[in-house]
Formats: sequence, C-alpha cells, structure tokens
Amino acid sequence: MYKYCFKRYLLLCLILIIRSTGFATAQISAEATALNNAFLLLRDPCSVFFSPLVAMDIDKATLGVSHGNRYNVKGLSSGVIAVALPLSGNVVLVPGFSRFGGASYSEDKMTMSLGRSFGSDWYGAVALNYGLTRIGNGESSNGTVNADASIRFKAGDEIE
Repeated sequence: MYKYCFKRYLLLCLILIIRSTGFATAQISAEATALNNAFLLLRDPCSVFFSPLVAMDIDKATLGVSHGNRYNVKGLSSGVIAVALPLSGNVVLVPGFSRFGGASYSEDKMTMSLGRSFGSDWYGAVALNYGLTRIGNGESSNGTVNADASIRFKAGDEIE
C-alpha cells in the first residue's frame, strides 16, 4: 500500500516540478541537451521552441527530429519535429510540433516561425504558438495561443 502511494506521490512531484519550471525542461534536441541546453547556439530547427531566431543561420532545408525520455518514466517522454525552410529574400519559415507526456498527462505545442535577416548583422523573427495541455483521457484540456518576437544584432565575430 505504502509503496504504491509513494510511487504516485513521486510521479506527482515530478510532474509538478516539470510543470513549474515550464516547457523548457522537456528535451527538445539531443544535441542541445548535450551542450547543457545551449539551444541558441545550434543550427537546429527543433530549437525554434525557445527562440524563433535560431533558424536564421540555416541556409538549406533542414529537418529536425528528436525523441527522448530523460526521466525513464513511462508517460514522461518528449518528441519534437520541426523543419527549417529557407525562402527567397533572406526569409526562413519554421513550422514545428512538440509533445511532452503520455496518456494521463500531455503538453502539445505547435509553432510557426518566420525570420528574416536585414543585412549581415541584424535579424528579426516572429512566431505564432498554440499550446494544448491535457489531463486524463479527455477529462480536462486547456489551449493557449501566444506570439514571440525576437531581434538579434551580431556585434562581431570575436569576443575578447
């Protein structure tokens, strides 16, 4: 009896810790996780969930797919798919989908990011996001819509 209650309590604490720190705790990319969550330094379309600007350095169509279960607990796995599509005029379009959780709890996020470079030093990007949180087998769900905007200035190639 106590062993069963302890497991449920431990799972609940883990979900609350993950939820309280937000979506950033879910594994987005194996490469970024290996680099201590250095999402902004990669040319990885999966990192678009952290900043719409990450795809601005991608110059050819790139598909990013990631799946992981950082906690080795059934129902707490994560998966991401995103594709960077460079368009004409220094514009990059990045649609993506991510899922964290399992049957009893899940967080889905869909994003559509559009970025553009303005010369060689200035970059701008916007993203429209839709998030859906589900608890139980259709018992409760909550959807949200938000937008992100980012500007980046490249000060130089070397930092002293």
